Amino acid sequence: MARTPVPTTELVVNSNIADPAGTAVDPTNGHIISVAPLPAGAQLEELHIEINSTFAGAKTFTFKAGANPPALSAGQGDLVVSLNAVVGHVGPFSSSRFAQKDGSIWIDVQAGATGTIKAFHVPRTA
Repeated sequence: MARTPVPTTELVVNSNIADPAGTAVDPTNGHIISVAPLPAGAQLEELHIEINSTFAGAKTFTFKAGANPPALSAGQGDLVVSLNAVVGHVGPFSSSRFAQKDGSIWIDVQAGATGTIKAFHVPRTA
């Protein structure tokens, strides 16, 4: 299964950005959010996910436990978020629980879910 990538929008310190359109949820393949295109040193702890669930009923979005290694706390299991036609915000994430072998996050989506997913990188500032 090739997961559908969700691009990450970089927030700019002391500035503003246009709201990105988001990626349509993909219940068939799930999603992957990679830190690779982000600035060097970016970590999962700096990611924030926005899910706009448009289905008129509760649907779950599962943030998959990572691979050990590098996710030494993957044994805590998945994080399951239930949304009912609302916008939900998830994050930041603990890389020790959610990092896959390539450093990405995987999200599974319940069948029948509709809406969009957006990912934001919140840079650490002095």
